[in-house]
Amino acid sequence: MAKKTLSEMSLEELQKSQASSKGIVIAFSLLWLIVICVFIYVGITRTGGLSGKLPAMLPVIGTAIPTMIPILIHNSNIRKEVKKRQSHS
Repeated sequence: MAKKTLSEMSLEELQKSQASSKGIVIAFSLLWLIVICVFIYVGITRTGGLSGKLPAMLPVIGTAIPTMIPILIHNSNIRKEVKKRQSHS
Protein backbone atom coordinates (compact mmCIF):
# COMPACT_ATOMS: atom_id res chain seq x y z
CA MET A 1 0.00 0.00 0.00
CA ALA A 2 1.47 3.30 -1.10
CA LYS A 3 1.59 6.20 1.32
CA LYS A 4 -0.73 9.09 0.61
CA THR A 5 0.70 12.55 0.38
CA LEU A 6 -0.73 15.19 2.66
CA SER A 7 -2.71 16.76 -0.19
CA GLU A 8 -4.39 13.40 -0.93
CA MET A 9 -5.51 12.81 2.66
CA SER A 10 -8.93 13.83 3.94
CA LEU A 11 -9.25 16.37 6.74
CA GLU A 12 -10.14 13.60 9.21
CA GLU A 13 -7.06 11.59 8.22
CA LEU A 14 -4.90 14.69 8.60
CA GLN A 15 -6.27 15.39 12.06
CA LYS A 16 -5.65 11.78 13.13
CA SER A 17 -2.14 11.94 11.72
CA GLN A 18 -1.55 15.24 13.49
CA ALA A 19 -2.67 13.78 16.82
CA SER A 20 -0.45 10.71 16.46
CA SER A 21 2.49 12.84 15.32
CA LYS A 22 2.03 15.10 18.34
CA GLY A 23 2.06 12.04 20.60
CA ILE A 24 5.28 10.83 18.99
CA VAL A 25 6.93 14.22 19.51
CA ILE A 26 5.91 14.25 23.18
CA ALA A 27 7.11 10.67 23.71
CA PHE A 28 10.50 11.26 22.08
CA SER A 29 10.95 14.55 23.95
CA LEU A 30 10.31 12.85 27.28
CA LEU A 31 12.61 9.98 26.34
CA TRP A 32 15.46 12.33 25.43
CA LEU A 33 14.90 14.36 28.58
CA ILE A 34 15.16 11.21 30.69
CA VAL A 35 18.29 10.04 28.84
CA ILE A 36 19.99 13.40 29.26
CA CYS A 37 19.09 13.56 32.97
CA VAL A 38 20.43 10.04 33.52
CA PHE A 39 23.69 10.88 31.75
CA ILE A 40 24.14 14.03 33.82
CA TYR A 41 23.27 12.20 37.05
CA VAL A 42 25.68 9.36 36.32
CA GLY A 43 28.37 11.84 35.32
CA ILE A 44 28.04 13.73 38.57
CA THR A 45 27.73 10.79 40.96
CA ARG A 46 30.39 8.51 39.46
CA THR A 47 33.23 10.97 39.15
CA GLY A 48 32.37 13.68 41.64
CA GLY A 49 31.82 16.19 38.85
CA LEU A 50 31.13 16.62 35.18
CA SER A 51 34.59 17.88 34.22
CA GLY A 52 35.96 14.55 33.00
CA LYS A 53 32.76 13.06 31.59
CA LEU A 54 31.26 16.05 29.80
CA PRO A 55 33.18 15.57 26.52
CA ALA A 56 32.03 11.95 26.40
CA MET A 57 28.39 12.93 27.00
CA LEU A 58 28.22 15.73 24.41
CA PRO A 59 27.62 13.46 21.39
CA VAL A 60 24.71 11.75 23.13
CA ILE A 61 23.19 15.01 24.30
CA GLY A 62 23.86 16.61 20.91
CA THR A 63 21.92 13.96 18.99
CA ALA A 64 18.63 14.79 20.72
CA ILE A 65 17.73 17.75 18.52
CA PRO A 66 18.81 16.33 15.13
CA THR A 67 16.75 13.18 15.68
CA MET A 68 13.69 15.29 16.45
CA ILE A 69 13.97 17.54 13.38
CA PRO A 70 12.27 15.18 10.83
CA ILE A 71 9.38 14.52 13.21
CA LEU A 72 8.92 18.23 13.89
CA ILE A 73 9.04 19.08 10.17
CA HIS A 74 6.40 16.45 9.40
CA ASN A 75 4.22 17.73 12.24
CA SER A 76 4.58 21.29 10.94
CA ASN A 77 3.61 20.23 7.41
CA ILE A 78 0.51 18.47 8.70
CA ARG A 79 -0.46 21.52 10.76
CA LYS A 80 -0.08 23.80 7.71
CA GLU A 81 -2.20 21.49 5.55
CA VAL A 82 -4.96 21.34 8.19
CA LYS A 83 -5.00 25.14 8.50
CA LYS A 84 -5.11 25.49 4.72
CA ARG A 85 -8.06 23.09 4.47
CA GLN A 86 -9.95 24.73 7.31
CA SER A 87 -9.53 28.21 5.81
CA HIS A 88 -10.94 26.98 2.46
CA SER A 89 -14.03 25.48 4.11
